[in-house]
Amino acid sequence: VQGNRATARISTRTNLAASTTDTTVNFYIAEDGSAPYLITTARGPTSSPSLNVTRGTAKDPPGMASTLPGVSNVLPGGGGTQQQQPQRSLVPNIPIPNIFGR
Repeated sequence: VQGNRATARISTRTNLAASTTDTTVNFYIAEDGSAPYLITTARGPTSSPSLNVTRGTAKDPPGMASTLPGVSNVLPGGGGTQQQQPQRSLVPNIPIPNIFGR
């Protein structure tokens, strides 16, 4: 693990005879070491395992800004907030010139 005060815990069951793996890597941050911040898994044949990455339940560190503010209001099933806000489109409202001159 490369990072300031971050650690990783690796759990793996690899069967070399069958060429399979079931590996989980939990990444922890110092600000909330009670739960993983990021969870990665690799399962299946070692030649082409299924890879998965999910967000753990650890809280974001102080000062962490969301890179997608309001995403729960845009994406379907995002839960939204308690306040009623107008539905926003994923496509930006950019005027496109009419190439046919009409």
